[in-house]
Amino acid sequence: MSNPFPLSIAKGEDFCNRKAEKERITHNVNNIIHTLLVSPRRYGKTSLALKILQEAELTYAYIDFFMALTPEKIVTRIINGINPTISKLLPKTKRAIRQIEDFFKSLRVGLQLGQANMEFSLTPINQDGAKTIWDLFEGLDQLAQKENKKVIVFMDEFQDIIHTSLCDDIEAAIRHVAQKTSNLIFIFSGSSRHLLSKIFDDKSRPLYKLCDRLNLERISRKHYEQFIQTAAKHKWQGALANDVLEQIFSYSKYHPYYVNVICSRLWRQRLIPKVTDVVNTWSQYAEEEFGAVAKELDALTTNQRLILQTIAQLGSVKEPTAQAFLQLVKLAHGSITQAIQSLTQKDYLYKTSNGNITLVDPLTAWVLIQ
Repeated sequence: MSNPFPLSIAKGEDFCNRKAEKERITHNVNNIIHTLLVSPRRYGKTSLALKILQEAELTYAYIDFFMALTPEKIVTRIINGINPTISKLLPKTKRAIRQIEDFFKSLRVGLQLGQANMEFSLTPINQDGAKTIWDLFEGLDQLAQKENKKVIVFMDEFQDIIHTSLCDDIEAAIRHVAQKTSNLIFIFSGSSRHLLSKIFDDKSRPLYKLCDRLNLERISRKHYEQFIQTAAKHKWQGALANDVLEQIFSYSKYHPYYVNVICSRLWRQRLIPKVTDVVNTWSQYAEEEFGAVAKELDALTTNQRLILQTIAQLGSVKEPTAQAFLQLVKLAHGSITQAIQSLTQKDYLYKTSNGNITLVDPLTAWVLIQ
């Protein structure tokens, strides 16, 4: 059995729960409701979206905007996502090429060797990135309509478009297509709540109120216990002791990435893990990453580090401007409010579904209280 705790995309049986989220997004796909999926990095939102795309058995385009910081990279990422989609909609014939040219007027159509076989390839005819983007989304919609097919367009780390000069054109082109289409379903995902709010919550921007917003929370203890114990029985023919599970959850705080970091290392062992194995595993990992975390924290102000450290020690805080918290940090009300706002925008802090403010990253919290 392969290690069931991947540190990248979770596929097949390695995917843990998210049943309610899957049902909601699947409903949206079936009813052509566009979705915005929001969570901190490494919560598994890409795995969730790709799982839904594969189970939906619909043609889809996957466009990853992570660190696409120039207009050229933006256009290239969109083309690379749409190319294989077109190849699934049409046979590779000269007649199909002529059809595609009718839909994608500012692009040159050809054939190239893909991962498995020949695929259509689109190449911009000129350097007008804005027109190319409009033609890409409109052309895909018209092609899907002609073929009477639904196509899902999944755009990952969508907030990164905000750093480029093509941001307004991308938003406008998507809105133009999304508000009239019966064939394209857009799924957006991103990790910066602050930047995504600028794009989707600002009344003056094209994508305002376009989507059903789903904030991805951490997986519950109940579902993690079931998943981990099933994997343990496959690996060692026995369940982990309760105190071993407690130690895993104590370090990871149910953060999907850190649950997988700990368990993926434990699953290399020949014998079933004990509490000391969990402690040693986390200590070794934390030591490896300590320098990188400390360097990030050094970039924060003294007030910001103090507030993070205090919240890490408390676990969470409900009212950071209440008298008890003010006495702990010994800072003025305005300084606390300003620091927390900045730390939230930088995704160091987030508000849970029950209204508590806590650290996003359990490793950062652990480093702060050492």
